Amino acid sequence: MTEVVWLSEDGESGGHYDIKIIGGKGEEFIEVKSTGGEEKRWFDVSIEQWKLMREKGNKFYIYRVYGAGTSKPRLEKIHDPVKLWKEGYIDAHPIRIRI
Repeated sequence: MTEVVWLSEDGESGGHYDIKIIGGKGEEFIEVKSTGGEEKRWFDVSIEQWKLMREKGNKFYIYRVYGAGTSKPRLEKIHDPVKLWKEGYIDAHPIRIRI
């Protein structure tokens, strides 16, 4: 049996992911990033989200929704974004420096 937990069902949860799926593969974590447009490739990720992505590895997904709120939305699934970044398949640029 699979259980789906939607953390931000009533708005922003303040958590570091939006959906947790508990099932045969164990736990999987999904962060949903949406845009009303079709071309916006960049989106913000908090440092806490990035840390969780590193910690969960192949159990973490980003679901990028293009055309949100339109009649033709499109979903792109990004599996293990930290691994994809390390392998050069996606770009990630930090905007904060801590000293």
